[in-house]
Amino acid sequence: MNHAHKRILIAIAAVSLLGAACAKKNVALPAAPAGPGRHARGRFEPAPAPPARVATAERPAPVTAAPRYPNAATRARIDELLARIEDAYFDYNQATCAPMP
Repeated sequence: MNHAHKRILIAIAAVSLLGAACAKKNVALPAAPAGPGRHARGRFEPAPAPPARVATAERPAPVTAAPRYPNAATRARIDELLARIEDAYFDYNQATCAPMP
């Protein structure tokens, strides 16, 4: 066999291995549970009665969501801190800051 045939065989083997590795695998699904009122063997058994609800006079207080935006004091502090930020200038190919011109 010459080198061209060997390369073709290697390529075919690689493609078939990749195809087999990427093939979809069948996964066994768990058995479905018996529905309400049905026994696992097919006999009918009545479903249990739902629990009785007891009416209560008290209702829980509605939950209010936290505000999405900061209050005035927080906004003022943010503005103050943003005003203190200054630009940093770096020389080309340097990791240290250069003094401001």
